[in-house]
Formats: sequence, C-alpha cells, structure tokens
Amino acid sequence: MGSPLLSRSQKLRGRRLLTLFQWVNAISYLLLSGNLITLYALRLGASSLFIGVISAFPYLSYLLMFAGRALVGRLGVRGLMAAGWFTRALFMIPLVVWAFFGRSADEATGLLFILIGLLFFHLARGIGVVGFNPIVGAISEGKDRGAVLSRLPIFDSLGQVTSGLLVIFVLGRHAELSRYTLLIAIGVGLGVVASMLIYRMPDPGDHRESGSGELFAGMRRALRRRPFRHFIVLFFLLCVAIGMSDPFRAVYAKLVYLRSDSAVILYAVVGNIGAILMGQLSRLLMDRLGAKPLYVFFTAFLAVAVIPLVVTPRLAGISLTVFLSGMFFFFQIGLVGAQNGAQNYFFGIIRTAEFLDLGILYNLCLGLGGAVGSLLGGALIDALNLMGVGGQGPAFRIYFSLVLAALVVILFLVTRLRKVGRYTVRDALGVIFSPRDIRAAALLNKLERSRTADEEVEVIRALAESPSEMAIDNLLDKLRSPRFYVRSQALRALEFLPLNSRVTRALLSEVRRHQYTTAYIAARIIGKRRITQGVRLLRSSLESDDYLLQANAMLALGSFHDRASIPAIEQAMRRSHNPLVLIHGVTALEELGSVDSLSLLLELLASKSRSAYLRDEIILSIGGLVGIGGWLYGHYLAFLEEPAQGYESLADHLEAYYLPGSAVAKGEVTSLLGDLRNNAAGLGEACERMLLILATRMYSPAVGAAGSEGSTAVGSGGMVSQVGRAVNLETFAEAVREPEMLRFERFRFFIAALVVYSVCGE
Repeated sequence: MGSPLLSRSQKLRGRRLLTLFQWVNAISYLLLSGNLITLYALRLGASSLFIGVISAFPYLSYLLMFAGRALVGRLGVRGLMAAGWFTRALFMIPLVVWAFFGRSADEATGLLFILIGLLFFHLARGIGVVGFNPIVGAISEGKDRGAVLSRLPIFDSLGQVTSGLLVIFVLGRHAELSRYTLLIAIGVGLGVVASMLIYRMPDPGDHRESGSGELFAGMRRALRRRPFRHFIVLFFLLCVAIGMSDPFRAVYAKLVYLRSDSAVILYAVVGNIGAILMGQLSRLLMDRLGAKPLYVFFTAFLAVAVIPLVVTPRLAGISLTVFLSGMFFFFQIGLVGAQNGAQNYFFGIIRTAEFLDLGILYNLCLGLGGAVGSLLGGALIDALNLMGVGGQGPAFRIYFSLVLAALVVILFLVTRLRKVGRYTVRDALGVIFSPRDIRAAALLNKLERSRTADEEVEVIRALAESPSEMAIDNLLDKLRSPRFYVRSQALRALEFLPLNSRVTRALLSEVRRHQYTTAYIAARIIGKRRITQGVRLLRSSLESDDYLLQANAMLALGSFHDRASIPAIEQAMRRSHNPLVLIHGVTALEELGSVDSLSLLLELLASKSRSAYLRDEIILSIGGLVGIGGWLYGHYLAFLEEPAQGYESLADHLEAYYLPGSAVAKGEVTSLLGDLRNNAAGLGEACERMLLILATRMYSPAVGAAGSEGSTAVGSGGMVSQVGRAVNLETFAEAVREPEMLRFERFRFFIAALVVYSVCGE
C-alpha cells in the first residue's frame, strides 16, 4: 500500500525539518562515525584492516533493515526511524565513558570499545534507516523533487564542514586524546537532537498492511523490470567502488604524505565545500535535465578525481597542501554527485507505493556494496604492503589504479541505462558546460520562487535575454497565468527560445483561442519563426475582428512568401479602415512582391481620408514593389524634411547618373521635376507621356535606363525585370490621368523619383 499524499503545507514543513535534520545529523554522524573515529583509531594503533572493518559497519548495517521492516507495524515509519536514531547515539556512550575513565588501560581495549560501539551504532541505524526513503519520498513528491533531493547533500555537506571546522578547532595542533572524547560526546548529544527532529516530521504512513512475504514479492516484481534490474546492479557495483575509495583517502594522506590529523580534517572540509557546490549545480539542473545525465556526469567526475591518487606525485609544502585539498575537493564532488544522481534516478523509475520496500533494497545494495568495497580495500592494501611492493606510495598507486579501472567500466554501463527525462547525456553535457544554460537554470529557480506578477515578469524578461531550451516548460506554464501581463511577457520570451513541437502547439493554440489578447503576439512569432503549420490558421485569422491579430497575420503570411494568401490579404484591406491593418497589409504585399496589387495600393492612396503616415507607408511599399524601394528611401526622407530638399536630391542624382542614351532628354526631366514641385497646370498629360515613352523604350532591346534587355532593377522588393518595370510604368501612366492623384504632394514626388530612376544608370 502506498503512502498517502501529504498536503502542500505538510510538505513545506517537512522539507524545512528535513534540511535541518540533514545538517544536525551530518555533524553528529561525522563526530561518531567519520574521519574523527578513523583518526582516533589510528592514534590507538589500528591497522588498515581494522579501518576497513569499521568502515564496513555503515554498509553492513543495512542487513538489519529486514528487522526494521518487521517493526514498522509496531512503530510506524517515522517512529521507527526516530527510535533507531535515538538508540544509535546511546550506543556510543560506553566509548565516551571509557575514554574519560579508562584511558590508563591498554590501547587494544580502546580499539575494542570503538569496534563494539560502532557495530551497535550502525546496527541501530540499519533498523531505523528503513523509514528514511518513505519519509523523503513523500516530502519531496512533486515536479521539483530533483531540487528537493539535491538540497539534502548541500545541508549534509554543510554539516560536514561544520563538524570539520569544529574538529580542527578542538583538536588543535597537538590533538590530545581527551579532545577526541569531547567531540564524541558532542556527537552523542546532537544524535539525540536529530532523533527529536524526526519525530516532528509529517508521517508518510505506516505501511502496516504488508509483511515480509509481500516485501520480497515486491522486490522480485521490481527486479523483473529490466530498467530497474539494470539500475540496481550498477548501483551495487558503484557502491563497491565507493567503498574501496572513500574510507581510504584519509589513510592515503596520513601514510603516503605523513599529514597530521588536523590537516586531514581540513582536507575533508575542503572536500565538503566541493560537495556543496555540487549540490547547487544538481539543484539547478536535476529537474531540468533528468537524473540519468547527471548520474553519468558525476560518475565520470568521480573516475577522473581518482586519477591524482593513482599518480601520487612527489610534493611538499604548499604544493602538497593544494594537491591534497584539490583531491578531496574534486573527489567529494564526484562521490556525492553520483550518489545524488542515483537516488534521483531510483525515485524516477519506481512508483510511490514502492518507496518503502524498494527503498530497503536500495539501501541493502548501498550497504552490501560499501561493505564489500571497504573490506576488500583494506585487505588489498595490507596484502600489497605484505608483498613488499616498495612502500606506501607504490602500494596505494596500484590500489587506486584498480579502483579507477572499476569506475571506468561502471561509467560505461551507466551510460546504457534507460533514459529518464527529455535530455540525452550528450545534450545534457552541453547544458552543464554552457554558462548561458546555467544562468537560465538559475533564473528558472528564481521564477519558481516568485510570488508577485512583477517578479515573474522581471525573470521572464531575463530568460528572453538568455535563451535556453530548459526554460520552455516553465514559460509554457506561465501562458496559463491569471495575469495578462505575465502571459504576454511569457509569450514574447518564447520568441527567442529554441523551437520545438510543444512551442509550436502553444503558439497555434494562442492564435486559435486568445483573440483580442495574446493571439496577435503568437501570430507575429509564427511568421518570424517560419512555422509553416500555422499558414492555414493565419489565413483564417485575416477574417478576424481582432485588428491586431489581422494585421500580424498579414505580416506573417508575407514573411512566408505565401502568394496564395494575396487575394485574402487584399480583401481584408478593402474591408478595413484601420491604419494599422492597412500598414501591415501593404508591407505584406511588398514582401510578397505582389505587383498585381499596385492598383489596390493606388486606390488606397487616392482616398482623401488616409492620413499622411499611411500614405508614406503606401508610397514606400509601392517603391519596393517596382524595385526602387532601397534607392527611394533616402530621397523620400529628404523630401519629408523639406520638399525642396527632396527635389534637389533627385536633381543631383539626375545630374550625376543620367544616361545619354535615355529615351527622355535630361532637360525634359529637369523641367518635369520643376513642374511636379510646383504642381503646374496640365501636369498629368506631361507625366503620362513621359512614363509611356520610358515604358516603350524598356520593351526594346536597345540599351535603356537600367541597361540592356532583360536586365533588372534592384530595390527593397527584390529583383524586377525590365518588362515588369515597363508594365509598372504603364500602370502609373494610367494613374496620373486622374487629376485627383497628382494633388497629393507625396505622390507627385514619387512620380518624379520614378522618372529620374528610369533615365539614370545604376
């Protein structure tokens, strides 16, 4: 039976208590069962085999989980874990008592108290740890599970840093045995505090209904699933490799480089700072990339971090301190990162109802693998020393070479695990090593913590400046925000993000369902990103009463060069009196190169109700259609600043580029410019005659205004053939027959520019 879902408030309260527990528990655990105990045992004359034995206890303790599973029915999940944590602290009291009152006894007795105390400490822990995965699984339930689980190693490492600094401060330079005793006593007290924090956490459920038979049946069912079976076997092998390497780093530093106890603890503190950085990176990326890519990445990182242990360079002084600090730093990043990735992957491939039973199997593999690794490691190191391989350095070099080889094999097999999440390992590595994607991940975390619309919009705008595929899901979620401001900003941010099927569907849905609000933004993005699936929807949007949508649909269809949409665009323009729609329409027709639409544009230009800025837009688009848009623009700007300047600019161009072989004499053109500028009487006939002469000349093969037959004129609208230019000139010749057309000063200037361009060379 699965554990009941906790309420949001219960989860939030449980997460706060869980992170505090991780910090307190880490300090207690390190003082009672970490490097401090290892150094204490070495001070009492312990061998490498003894260190391997006590290092195996944490892993062997997981065998007691079956007893813990049987006690769940009596104590419940939370009660069992709290009782186990309380009892394990009490088992270390005899060691404290001996250290205070029995230090005069031989050192062998002290090692015996360490052995027995640690054994029962970890046996009690093995019984209580049954409750850990169900509690953590229930508290971390949700789409942010990766971030929640990644915070745990951060606080665990903070606790280890705290304990390390405490040990360094208390031990001092001389590390008297009485100071070890004081630290162990502090660890006992904090262990009791940790058990009290467990009692205050929300109870995820008792799981009282299933017995041991159901436990083993559930494990067998899970192991029949190939993805789970592959994961659990590789996890066991990884734990063996960790058990062979993790406990012996302190031994390596002391025996190979003769470092003091305080120095070794300091290296461990530096290592835990690395683990904190790892936790921050994992917290940013785990929910974005999925568990497998980070599992692979940190396993590889762990393998690389073992290489310095294989090299064992001859160093001294500050260089040795830097080397050992760096070794602990990078090793701890890989170690904690690989464990965190495995835990996230584990929760990602099992069901909520399996948290308790499969959690026992998970911890069993963790324990047995670590125990095998620790025992095997201690035996191998002692065997290498007995074989006389040439001292501690060569012995450890050979030993860690074996560990490195094992990690390389495990890494290869981990890459073959089933994918969990959207990202492949290769794509995820690209994200991990991309400052832009890391910044986007940090912004996404900030977005999830935002509590006001203004905060959300601020982060969304920042995401648009750091486009990353990771932001897509969060921005798509924001399209459902109750605030229009947030929705519109999220949509605009999507314009700059990588395009995929989910973004495409969202944009099409916005056009279809959100007229009068955000549909026009989506239509613009569809055109800009060339989303061909939206063409039919954009065509239908031309009939919408939403003028913003209608205008942006026109522009989008123009960007697609969808000439089949020209009749619909023209029809929409004839129906509309909205300047914005008409401006977008003429721009779209220019983009489409619709020369056949000139009559419509001239018709719009002739309307007395059109504003000056709309006429400007129409004239410039007409210039683009006939191939002189780019050339016309500069002269037209001069004209708008002062009409006389515009005509002088055309006259200067005529003087500089007139072709002597043109069909119209330069003097006639100069005279026409003066008449157009002054709006002289009978101007229409003169313009018509000159335009028709130029059009006739362009049909002939003789060299004309723009070159030989078949040459082209280049403007903002693209390439326009000579024959096409001739037809266009005939169209304008018909237009100037209407007296009303030449009353528009802007149109007269356009005709003047067209004539000048036609008699000049490029």
